[in-house]
Amino acid sequence: AETVATALTTITGIADVHHARLWAVSEREACFDGHLVIDDAYWPEAHRIKSEARTLLARRFDVRQSTLETEPWAEACAAAPRLGGAA
Repeated sequence: AETVATALTTITGIADVHHARLWAVSEREACFDGHLVIDDAYWPEAHRIKSEARTLLARRFDVRQSTLETEPWAEACAAAPRLGGAA
């Protein structure tokens, strides 16, 4: 999950990723969910950034199913863990 979260931060506009989880549903199907923290200057482009993130997940990691929550930097979860869903 750390590798995937780090890769997502290479997308312009993503300032951070937290609550990242990656798991296998079957031998051939992986899923990812996480919160994408969007730099405030890029917040108007959040929809495009989320779409780009889904494309990266599919192409680079063969993750075809994901749940991505977007948060503006100014309102990001305080002290959120990088990996996992529990605070």
